[in-house]
Order: sequence, then C-alpha cells, then structure tokens
Amino acid sequence: MKSKANINGEPNAIFLQDYLDDQMGKDAAKVILPITDPYVVHHGSLGSFATIYVKDKSKIRISKYMPYFYAGASLDFNLIHIDREFAQANGLPDIILQGMCTMALAAKHIIKNDDPYKMETFKVRFLNPVIPGDELSFESEQNGTEINVEVSNQSDNKVLRGHAKVR
Repeated sequence: MKSKANINGEPNAIFLQDYLDDQMGKDAAKVILPITDPYVVHHGSLGSFATIYVKDKSKIRISKYMPYFYAGASLDFNLIHIDREFAQANGLPDIILQGMCTMALAAKHIIKNDDPYKMETFKVRFLNPVIPGDELSFESEQNGTEINVEVSNQSDNKVLRGHAKVR
C-alpha cells in the first residue's frame, strides 16, 4: 500500500474537486464521494467510488438569415418570423426565431454528433423570444440518463429550459 503522506508529511492525495476546478473552471463539475464503506469511513478514502457531474457549455450566434432558412425547411411561414414590420406591429422588437428551431439547437447541443436515436424524450419550456443576432449559450448537466439544459442569450436572459432522457 502506498503511503498516505509525502516526505514533508503532507497528504498524498488528489483533491479531485480542486483539480477539476483548476482544469475546467469553478463550478463546471461537481464531485460526489459517497462514504458508505465502514473501512473507508474509519481509515479515510483509500480508493472509493466517485461520481462526477459535468456541466457542458456551448455558444452559437443566431444569424439574420436563420429564421428564413428554418421557415423554408419547416414550412413555418408565420409572419412574426419573416416580416419585420408585422413582428413590430405585433409588439415584438424584431422578427423572432421559431421556437422549434431553438429547441432543435438545444437538442443538437445535447446529442452533439452522436446518433439522434439516443435521445428518448425531450421536453422544453420557452421562456423568452430569440432575436436574430442573439448569441445563445447552452448549458447542460447530465445525471445518468437524465439531462437538464438551459439556454440563455447574451443579456443572460433565459430563453429555454428543457429536460431530456437519453438511451
């Protein structure tokens, strides 16, 4: 068995939370070390099971053309997405991105380049409209097969909150 201390008497240990904070940034990951084994409780962690929850982040800028491209692909030609005068006459600051497009971008953040079949369910709540030119930040946290995602704009306003279950 290896010594628990180095030559200076300092613990010969890796403080995993501190290490991950240094490598990934503060609060990007959370380490859980359940102490259930009586031997570990008495003698200290000599090699225990650790669970690490990692937050995943990404960003995308919404181009001025995205609502038009999505309208053509989805056949969603609602005028609030493609006609500035109509959108402003109806109380919006500008045309807005289709909610389903924002949802699709959040789904892409979750599955990355993996098989879309792995997403079993995805439920979202739209919180604020997305305007062309917005920079969206996607942040997700996975716990087993459950993934929570939040999408915010450059003003830190939440635009979408969702929950996915993956295979």
